[in-house]
Amino acid sequence: MSNDDVHAKLAGINERLNYLNDEVTSIKSILRNHEKRVSRLEGKVDVVLKTNQQIYILIRYVILPLIIILGALVGAKLALP
Repeated sequence: MSNDDVHAKLAGINERLNYLNDEVTSIKSILRNHEKRVSRLEGKVDVVLKTNQQIYILIRYVILPLIIILGALVGAKLALP
C-alpha cells in the first residue's frame, strides 16, 4: 500500500466522519425540538388534569347536592297537595 492509497483512504474516512458529524448535529437539533414539544404537551396535560379535577370536585360537592335538593323539593311538591 502506497502513501497515496493511505491518504486517499484517510480522506474518505474524514469525509464520512464529517458527514456523520453533520448528521449527529442534525439529529441533536431534532431531539431538542422534540424535547421542547414534549415539555409543552406535558404542561397542557397538567392543565387538563387540573381542570378535570376541578370539574369533578364541582360536580361532587355543588351540582350533585343541588340536584338532590331539587329532587327532594319536587318529590315533596308531588307528595303534598
